[in-house]
Amino acid sequence: MDTTEALVFSPHPDDAEMGCGGTIASLSHAGHSVALCYITRGEMGTRGDVETRAAETREALQILGVLHHVYADIPDAGVTNTQENRLKIVAILRTFRPRIVLTPHHESLHPDHVQASLLIRDAIYLSGLMKIETGQERYRPESVFYYPLRPEFTPSLVVDITGHFGSKMNAIRAYRSQFYDPATPNAPETLLSVPDFLDRLAAIARYYGALIGVTYGEGYGVDFPLALPSPTSLLGLSCRMR
Repeated sequence: MDTTEALVFSPHPDDAEMGCGGTIASLSHAGHSVALCYITRGEMGTRGDVETRAAETREALQILGVLHHVYADIPDAGVTNTQENRLKIVAILRTFRPRIVLTPHHESLHPDHVQASLLIRDAIYLSGLMKIETGQERYRPESVFYYPLRPEFTPSLVVDITGHFGSKMNAIRAYRSQFYDPATPNAPETLLSVPDFLDRLAAIARYYGALIGVTYGEGYGVDFPLALPSPTSLLGLSCRMR
């Protein structure tokens, strides 16, 4: 497979769409190649089943303009940072060979989110080692950006997604089994199924947007300082007080 410009890791179906769907849509609709890797198939979810969520995923990715996705097939509610799982992720990294990786931040309530973040971080390092054997050439992406899956997060940078906020929300709504539906009032309640959950996601996007003076944004964290190729690159940045 040719080098993918961005590879996005999602612990469960719908996590990446909620955390960085606007960025995904912005990249793909601008002609950049984006691939999604779902760590689990969401089989332990309270609502829906594997087949339903797989169909919802296909719909969401069509909305976002993503052509390629894979499953790591690590058990839902059992994501662990083991060598076996690291090698699964290394093989996926070496297959797609992305320039950048978007992956969940480790600060999260869900253990799968925490472990997925640590798993991806370690696998990215191992993927660059020659003696890690997967039958593929070694490879390490240029940059890793962490998207939050909880509202309490101070971003290192914010991406303007104003032009693709609608695509983000439509992709999230594709996971209709997970959200409030007045037609099924007796469905089991979850953190996602409260009536105003989608409004809360919109409010978070508005907050990040406000940080950089736009309508909607998505925040990211980084492990290391961002490198600029030259001092003149500073002229293209916008970080003034607002």
